Amino acid sequence: MYRNEIIGGKNHHLGYGEDMTNYVPEPEVQAYIEWVEEYPFVLSANMHDGDLVANYPFDDVRSFNGRPSYTMSPDDSLFRHLARTYSRSHATMSTRTRACSIYSRTFEDGITNGASWYTVKGGIQDYDYLHTNCFDITLELDCIKFSSESGLEKEWIDNKDALIQYMYQIHMGVKGIIASTDDMPIKGAVVHVGGPGINHDVTSTKDGEYWRLLLPGTYTITVSAEGYFSKGFVVEVVENSVTPLNFVLSREVP
Repeated sequence: MYRNEIIGGKNHHLGYGEDMTNYVPEPEVQAYIEWVEEYPFVLSANMHDGDLVANYPFDDVRSFNGRPSYTMSPDDSLFRHLARTYSRSHATMSTRTRACSIYSRTFEDGITNGASWYTVKGGIQDYDYLHTNCFDITLELDCIKFSSESGLEKEWIDNKDALIQYMYQIHMGVKGIIASTDDMPIKGAVVHVGGPGINHDVTSTKDGEYWRLLLPGTYTITVSAEGYFSKGFVVEVVENSVTPLNFVLSREVP
């Protein structure tokens, strides 16, 4: 998973086969890969039971020994914000003081870095972050691994406000259209965040759309695409708002 990081390669949209030599995805995994490539997401969460915590990337450790240790992504502060948004809006996730019966620990503020808890290779939240434009976290929603039907209404009530607040986080950072001077959308343009730099780029869709979740601050957003001159703007990102920022790129002269 960290091959490109080690050799100085791309920090986004890692080729699926590059780190998974001779691996043939199960049909449902292949279906998911094709789905997120055809319909790109801004933000997502995968959910299951077994504990009560919001888990954020990375899930896979960088160390060769494979032991659990805090393994931050370039967007660690943003992921902590996303996880905390969910946990603090949940009925009990951020405030409980007793561990689930099958584990011996609780989580401060109801959040945890995935790899600091236990390591997972090939997990969905790492894949979404490294291969798509999507920011994804894992939500453990109940200490009981397989909840009974009678408990589903309470789970909905406990999670409703958290789900709404989490979805609202798509309205942060910058977004816009990347097009050529002849008003044609540019697919696959690379969007880089600088000042402060974040070593994780995103790319534009087939319709020239892009989005980049960011915490409040001043950033330099630079866009580059093969065959075009790069362009950058300094932009102020404010809290609870998304900043529109479109780019028109000129073709390089042969």
